[in-house]
Amino acid sequence: MRARRRSSTGRLVVMALSFCACLDFRGAEDDYCARRPGFCQDTRTGRACGGDGDCGSGAKCCEGRCAIGNCCGDEDCTAPASCGGGGTAKTCGCAPETDQDSCQRLNKDCGQMSALDNCGKFRNVSTCGSCVDPKTCGGGGEPNRCGCTPESDVEFCVREGKDCGPISGTDRCGVGRSVNCGACTAPLTCGAAAPGKCGCGAQTDSQFCASYGKTCGPLKANDSCGALRDLASCGPCASPRNCFSGCCAESDPEMCVRLGKDCGRLTAADNCGQSRNVDCGTCTPPKTCGGGPDGGLNVCGCTPESDADLCNTAGSCGATSTTDRCGNARSLSCTCNNPPNVCLIGPGTCNAGTCSYPLNLDAGPCDDNKPCTYADRCASDGGCSGTAYSCAPNQCQDTSACTGDGGCAVTNSPASRSCDDGIACTYTDRCNGDGGCLGAAYSCRAPTQCEDAVNCDGDGGCIAVNSPTTRACNDGTACSRTDRCDGTGGCTGTAYGCPAPNQCQDSISCDGDGGCIAVNSPTTRACNDSNSCTHTDRCNGSGVCAGTAYSCPAANQCQDSVTCNGLGGCTVINSPNTRVCNDGSACTHTDRCNGAGSCSGTSYTCPAPNQCQDSVTCNGLGGCTAVNSPTTRVCNDSNACSHTDRCNGSGTCAGTAYTCPAPNQCQDSVTCDGLGGCSVVNSTNTRACNDGNGCTNPDRCNGSGSCVGQTCPSKPNASNACTGTGSCEYVCNAPWDDCNGNMNSDGCEANTNRDNQHCGGCFAATNCWPDVDRYECCGGTCRDLCNTNACNSCGFFQDGTTCNQCFGATNSTPNAGGCCP
Repeated sequence: MRARRRSSTGRLVVMALSFCACLDFRGAEDDYCARRPGFCQDTRTGRACGGDGDCGSGAKCCEGRCAIGNCCGDEDCTAPASCGGGGTAKTCGCAPETDQDSCQRLNKDCGQMSALDNCGKFRNVSTCGSCVDPKTCGGGGEPNRCGCTPESDVEFCVREGKDCGPISGTDRCGVGRSVNCGACTAPLTCGAAAPGKCGCGAQTDSQFCASYGKTCGPLKANDSCGALRDLASCGPCASPRNCFSGCCAESDPEMCVRLGKDCGRLTAADNCGQSRNVDCGTCTPPKTCGGGPDGGLNVCGCTPESDADLCNTAGSCGATSTTDRCGNARSLSCTCNNPPNVCLIGPGTCNAGTCSYPLNLDAGPCDDNKPCTYADRCASDGGCSGTAYSCAPNQCQDTSACTGDGGCAVTNSPASRSCDDGIACTYTDRCNGDGGCLGAAYSCRAPTQCEDAVNCDGDGGCIAVNSPTTRACNDGTACSRTDRCDGTGGCTGTAYGCPAPNQCQDSISCDGDGGCIAVNSPTTRACNDSNSCTHTDRCNGSGVCAGTAYSCPAANQCQDSVTCNGLGGCTVINSPNTRVCNDGSACTHTDRCNGAGSCSGTSYTCPAPNQCQDSVTCNGLGGCTAVNSPTTRVCNDSNACSHTDRCNGSGTCAGTAYTCPAPNQCQDSVTCDGLGGCSVVNSTNTRACNDGNGCTNPDRCNGSGSCVGQTCPSKPNASNACTGTGSCEYVCNAPWDDCNGNMNSDGCEANTNRDNQHCGGCFAATNCWPDVDRYECCGGTCRDLCNTNACNSCGFFQDGTTCNQCFGATNSTPNAGGCCP
């Protein structure tokens, strides 16, 4: 029936009840409904029924009663419901699957999911499990499936620890990758520090010096990597070069050559830009410095003598050809009017080209025309000579020239000119304007314990002579040992450290010999030996903390941990029942922890290996793994008609096929022997057979697989002419015949009548013997056709050698007794 009530809004609400009732015309409820099948039926009490027609709409008659939703079997229910499936007998229902079953049915293996279950109901599954790294849930692009999300090129480079250049490797998903990790920012370069890493390749000392154009002396500057470098020296200068502001200054001769000068003192800038006064040397006579027609400064040249001087030098008079001091050929006309010096009186006398002058006995001092001689006097040979001396300028004199009186005319260098006063412990040496060189004095510190000496370098600096590395020293550090000089003036030892005092040590200090001195705590001190598997820990007076040991079993795969609690007991944390595990049996799968520390899986079995499988084992995933035998293994493919059976490496046995012939009539069977041959079973020698020869009888098998028959006996003058039926029949050999009718018994007899083949008679011309061309059968007798005994009147002729039948007039020839037309 329907119940009516008013809603809060006043509307009439009709509620459908779970049963059907009806009222009769009197308005009273009775069993009228039951008496009117199909009209209305009370479904609450299950009224009696004899068929579905007795039940109301939506009800079935089951086991004599009407009931909506009740059933008698699965055929009454609509899938996925089944009869009793919901847990109530005789009622259509569906047993909901577990979360794990839902995950397996939908092929999901990780994460939460919402989906229709096996009963068609929407449900939430808390988790289908977790993934094993590197796989993540949904990582392969499919929801609730474990998969691996390939890393980006940047992630790949980061994981491989590379930041530049190409690399190849396997990404976290096991896929081979080749990527480029990029370029480095200058001054960093790829691989400078390590392969695939950005780094700055530190310059060598020589590269560092070259980058600043320095070839000698100290250099303190930033290198190519931006690091401040303080280099003690860019190297020494080869003697006689000196270092000037990091540049090896050229020697005096090198400077003169570079400037194209070869004599005298010269003031100019050297290759390092330093103003220098150098001596470019002297000229080899007859050349003089600045001499020659061009008079080049500081260049050797030769000034030729005058004619008078050359005549005097040649010592001849009249027409004279000679070479002057410069090597030039000269032609002169010399007179004796010019005595070569004051020590001779002119004019002189020319005698055979030679001038002779009388001595000037009153001559006093003379001049030998050489600036670097003094106290010149006439000699007994008429020449003038003096005492030689020299006037070379020093480094603070621009020039120093002989005055001819034993003195020198000096031009001093300016006071700003650099020089070398020859004293190591002065620097900024300068000329003093009076031809002297002075420097500012300085001193160097005393050498350290690892320096043999500290010497002035003449540039205001000091050069230490370091002690060898074998020299013992003291670096002043207690926590170092075997202190030795390091060869660079420093003292270093092998550093070592003493540990900080532990909880059972009051202090620990270095002893300077590589050892440590500990002050241990007393045995009454409580401590913690950091071992949770000990208890009642105390210091032992030797610096060690120790407790009473005990142990806990190792955690199994379904236990997150089993740890000592430090109190003598153990703390166990079991794994959740979602954790994948391995129960140790290869023949189970989907192994899971049970939440109580145990692992179990669904068991299954694998078939035994066949003859071409070494083994068939469970793989723990619900499948089986077969190890196939090698192709060299002998096997049996169960086929007798194959031989040299071998495994094929894929778990199958196969041999080379062959066939045997079908058995003949004297063989019971012919079968393959499995070795490439045939096994024959021969019939007994009692078996009848047919040897295929009609002239043998009876035929029998011989027990060796052959059929043998008995042959016909031979007869005189006859040949066997059996008909193939197995009986023996004979034919007489010409000219014999069976004249007595017993040929099968005694053979053939001789023919006494040679004119008649058949023992006295003939039946055809062909039976006449010996020459059917000459005879014909006439009334049983052979007649000669070529004589008067011929049967027929005409038809043969005799040509003298043979008897031939006439076939026409064209064959006629003279004959004896013939009648051919």
